Amino acid sequence: MELHIEKLKVIRKRKKITAEELAKKMGISRVTVGAWENAKRVPSEAKIRMLAKVLDIHVSEISDLVPDKTISKINLAPLGSSISSILSGNKEKIINRQTNLVSGIMAMIKELSDAKLVLGAMLSSLPSLFYIKGSDLKYITASEAFLKNLSLNKNYDIMGNTDYDFFPTNEAKINSEMDKQVLADGNSILDKEGYIPGSRKTKWGIMSKIPILDYEGKIEGIVGYFRDITEHRKAEEKYDRLVNMSSSPICVAGMDGYFKFVNPAWERVLGYTSEELLAKPLLRFIHPDDHARNNAETARLAAGNLSVEFENRYIHKDGSVRYFLWNSAPIPNEKLIYCIARDITERKQIEETLRVHQVELEMQNEELHRAHAELDILRERYFNFYESAPVGFCTLSKDGLIQEANITAAIMLGVDRSKLVKRSLTRFIQKADQDQYLFKRKMLLETGKQQICDMRMLHADGFLFRAYLQTAASQNGAFMIALSDITGLKQLE
Repeated sequence: MELHIEKLKVIRKRKKITAEELAKKMGISRVTVGAWENAKRVPSEAKIRMLAKVLDIHVSEISDLVPDKTISKINLAPLGSSISSILSGNKEKIINRQTNLVSGIMAMIKELSDAKLVLGAMLSSLPSLFYIKGSDLKYITASEAFLKNLSLNKNYDIMGNTDYDFFPTNEAKINSEMDKQVLADGNSILDKEGYIPGSRKTKWGIMSKIPILDYEGKIEGIVGYFRDITEHRKAEEKYDRLVNMSSSPICVAGMDGYFKFVNPAWERVLGYTSEELLAKPLLRFIHPDDHARNNAETARLAAGNLSVEFENRYIHKDGSVRYFLWNSAPIPNEKLIYCIARDITERKQIEETLRVHQVELEMQNEELHRAHAELDILRERYFNFYESAPVGFCTLSKDGLIQEANITAAIMLGVDRSKLVKRSLTRFIQKADQDQYLFKRKMLLETGKQQICDMRMLHADGFLFRAYLQTAASQNGAFMIALSDITGLKQLE
């Protein structure tokens, strides 16, 4: 088979048809026409005959192919007697028979026309890639979606072409072999998933191939169609990635008490493989004390209710307890429950630790309250002792200034005790005894040991009285002095 390229170019130019117009009329690309005219590619026989048809010439003018001849396959010999009978019969009878024959032909033409309209509407509106082939595996017709997938014009005449005219060699071989198998054994191929031929592996579809039978049950051809599920597959892949990569346990449970699906996160949180989880009733993995609660919640789900933040415990493969918080949705007609869980074991452990700390703090708080109460009692006792003691008490700074004094000390010195604050005690000691007092104070500050002395002191009214002083160290360098009036004792001595 040879295409006369130069003759093709001359005829195309003579008819004033550009390469682009020729490509458009044939439903192919301008690049393909250019490849033919530059001898880079050789068109198939069907394409050469189509070229001749589009250019309105005999195919022999541009190739070595023989022109198509329409030869009837009907053998008229057996009909000879019938034809003779018709030609020699009654004229009126012949007319009636002709009328009936014409009416029948017209009715058949109408039925064929109606069928053609229905078939045309189906082929143009079907979203699936649909085609019909004859028993010779050559195309008879195809849907617009099929032509669009091949980047062909919707008016492209597909009649007489084969898979090798449209698909890459490998795809054409696979599709053709499958069609050949259906024609050979008469068994349909249904719902087989794979790449859609001619899509350059960018589209995924569900394929079916069904034999066409005549009224005697003989196979006359084949119907093939591909349903494009590319977007659905992408959504499934996205869903699978989300589920399989999720750190949360996700599962599908049957209302028969078994897992139907578990994602990889289960093995991480429970230690069991997916095969182990699917093989045993799910109650085998739930803490025994939670079985009754879990059964009650499953019954609620079986009734069509949602489950939100349901908490239960599972047993890890190593025997430890894991806490899960569940959100679940049932599909009652499928008897399935779709679930997603959150492992809250660490949260539970933190809550338990906080609870223990809370108890400890409450105990410490009670102890503190008790200590405060005891301190208040001691403070009250100290105050009563300090204020009502028969001995004068003074608290002095390390510089010897009075910071605090009780009522007895104020009476002994004859000064209101509020006026004693920040006054030096030496002002109330006779000058001759002041050195002894200062020495005792120095020794107290240096050694921290109690010091005692007997000295003469002055009352605010000017009279002298003898006092016995006991000094003791206090905080921050301060010290306390106890004053005892021993005037009477000295007089007795």
